[in-house]
Amino acid sequence: MGFSSASNDSPRSSMSRLSDESPLSPDSFLGHYPWPSTSTVAHKRYESRHILSDADKKKQIEAFYRDLIWSDPSIAKDALRTQQGPRAPKTCEWIMGVQEVKNWLKPETENQHVLWLSGNHGRGKSTMAVYLAEKLTNDFATDPANTCAYFFCGSKDVLRNSAQGVLRGLLSQIFQNHPHLLSDRIRRRHAYRGARVFEKAQALWNLLVEVAFRSDRHIFCVIDGLDECDADSRTILLELIEETFHGEKPVKNLSLVITSRPSSKIYEYLGEFTHRDLDSFSQSKNDVEVFINQRVRHIASKRGWSGTSTTQVKRVFQAKSEYNYHWVRYASESICKLRSAEDAIKFLKGLPNGSEYPTNSTSLNQKRENVEHLGFGNTDEDREKHHARLKSPVVSAILTGRVEMLAFLLKKGESITPYTIRAAAKWGCVGMLQTIMTLRQDEISRDQDLSCAAAECATAEMMNLIFRHREFRWSDAAMTGATRNERYGLDILRLLLKLHGNDIELDEWMMGNIASACHPKTMDYLLTEHGRRIQITTAVAERAIENRHGPAMLRVLLKHRAHEGFIDEELMILALANTRSRPDFMAIFLEMPRSQVLFTKEVVLAAIASPEKDSDDWAPEVLEMLLKNRADDVDIDEEIAIEVLWELGYPGLQVIFEHKSDSVRVTQSLLDAAAGVCSAKEFPRLVERAEDDFKITQDMLINTTLNVRHGDRLLPVMQRYLKGILSIGQDAVEAFLKAGQNGFKSLLVLLLRDRGCRVNLTRGALRSWIRDEQVYRGSLAFLFVALHSGWCKLSDEVTGSRCERLEALIKHYAELDDVRQTFAEAMERSKKEMRGR
Repeated sequence: MGFSSASNDSPRSSMSRLSDESPLSPDSFLGHYPWPSTSTVAHKRYESRHILSDADKKKQIEAFYRDLIWSDPSIAKDALRTQQGPRAPKTCEWIMGVQEVKNWLKPETENQHVLWLSGNHGRGKSTMAVYLAEKLTNDFATDPANTCAYFFCGSKDVLRNSAQGVLRGLLSQIFQNHPHLLSDRIRRRHAYRGARVFEKAQALWNLLVEVAFRSDRHIFCVIDGLDECDADSRTILLELIEETFHGEKPVKNLSLVITSRPSSKIYEYLGEFTHRDLDSFSQSKNDVEVFINQRVRHIASKRGWSGTSTTQVKRVFQAKSEYNYHWVRYASESICKLRSAEDAIKFLKGLPNGSEYPTNSTSLNQKRENVEHLGFGNTDEDREKHHARLKSPVVSAILTGRVEMLAFLLKKGESITPYTIRAAAKWGCVGMLQTIMTLRQDEISRDQDLSCAAAECATAEMMNLIFRHREFRWSDAAMTGATRNERYGLDILRLLLKLHGNDIELDEWMMGNIASACHPKTMDYLLTEHGRRIQITTAVAERAIENRHGPAMLRVLLKHRAHEGFIDEELMILALANTRSRPDFMAIFLEMPRSQVLFTKEVVLAAIASPEKDSDDWAPEVLEMLLKNRADDVDIDEEIAIEVLWELGYPGLQVIFEHKSDSVRVTQSLLDAAAGVCSAKEFPRLVERAEDDFKITQDMLINTTLNVRHGDRLLPVMQRYLKGILSIGQDAVEAFLKAGQNGFKSLLVLLLRDRGCRVNLTRGALRSWIRDEQVYRGSLAFLFVALHSGWCKLSDEVTGSRCERLEALIKHYAELDDVRQTFAEAMERSKKEMRGR
């Protein structure tokens, strides 16, 4: 058989977060993330009803840390320091005097809140991060106004290469160093939702932002090796950072310093923040020389080398290392085993140079992945095999940072592609793109793909060489490339329109491409300076909504063309489908005159729907915004009420009761849905509002199996309203059997509390459940035992010989030893869980 032991009036109602007038508050800002807004009516009431003793509060705090903490960042830091060896005296200390770091420590603009320090393999990024983490931690230990948290990413450690791991590490340090920042609201939220509040990176980030906003200290975070995170986590973190610090009202009490290798993906998000490459600091190269001196002196003293020999070895180190710390470590560890300085020099000269020093396989994979980001996939060249690209000597010169070699190859006539230009801009060191643009301006001016790639990456000064070239002919490609250039795109567009404006056609197709990729400032410029040539259609507006800056783009369009009436039902649904920016879009629609927007049933459903069914966002903020401002314009029927219940839970339904109580009827269908989401305290409140007596239907029983958190505790409450004998249909039984340990506990409640309930099933169903791997063995064993022992009975519909054969089958399995053993083990697990609550 196979049995085995197994008050702010409205947080966003009047203004969007992207509005210049809206005040920054945890309500208006934090609603943008899954962690619930403090304005949520239901959660305020929930908190006010639960006052815990000190002992219970201590247990909650222990449970909070148990669910939050994955790894100890200090252990990773110490392991990294041990692996790299002690830092050479006086090295890294200069970083505190760099102007960019001074600005980061006392930021005045949003761009100064994020400092990105990049560097190729072996450039001392992690050493610098360790120094910053220890320096700031020590300096802020007695500083009541500041605090520091740090995290060191590791590609080989699953607890340290994800967005959740990074944010959990930072939050655990902050809370452990400053317990008062773990507020009752945060703790109660965890108590209410359990470990699931920590499952999503957005929820963790939102918690970090909230803690920073309410903190009495400025929180400085050091994140080392962002490129070591997996690609999805890296993108999530970068998007969250950009949204937070480049919003119109960014958070003021949080600053990040991030170290990583140069990456186009990271540059795409962090390029507009403060950014310095470690190679651009002369002190960084000086540190490597100090490190070389320390290592060589240590080896020379152990081996008894003369001063002349020591100097010769040191010079070889300086010539071959190319300022690569990893090369110096490897080389110094290798020559420790050699007796004479001559052997050491011979060995060192046989090593590849520092820029050619191989990384570990993980790092090579990471570099390959970063290189993939450079192509963008726009042309056939960009879609070719990456290993074929890397064979190009021009690309090799770019990736190894050799400007002189690049210039030599270009003069020699080596071919360039769009990928070459993007690689130089995103991966190469300072001066590489300028070299290509200067030496190959004739070729770039003639080739549309090359001019498009150049417009994506270059400055306006560089593009001036191309646009004024006698062979340049305007094309859509150049315009498209300029709109993708967030840093210099606006200046390039101004130049392009100034020189070739008469040739440029700003039709619907072109404006759609521009709207989907450009910065809002670019669209504002086009509509202000060239608006007479532009028509904003619904198609253009839809492309604008798909933009990463969707709400800001929509505001720009409405600022210039609100009278054109491009806001229709389809566009509103598309905008509200963007769960990340949904509150901002809703705020924009609410600001519009009633005559221009219509909140239809489909729009309301789009406002509450979540494409991710495991979403942890229960705060019904968008619905609250809508009903608080336009309750008279919205019709709430049974379908909407049920959808609100499924998507937002009981707190969402409370918002409807508060603003539209007269229009909502608590029907049998609504109560059936409530069984899938409500707690044992919330369900009776709905029953009190019911107009008619409700029944325990099969749908209601099935839905309790979906209620993982409260289902087994909700069933006894439902049984209090039972009139007559409870009948459990075959579909409901199957749902309980496939609900794991929770289904087992639910069956215990149904079959033991209500002795004599009826179960409707067939022999065929029993046999299929025995073979079904999705069926929980403990629940099936209990069903056999319960039916055989008379704790429940077969339905009256099962009669005659059919009943006799079914009872014989039940008796056969119920008396098997392994079935009873499985049932006993499931009972024991259930008792342990009950004691642990």
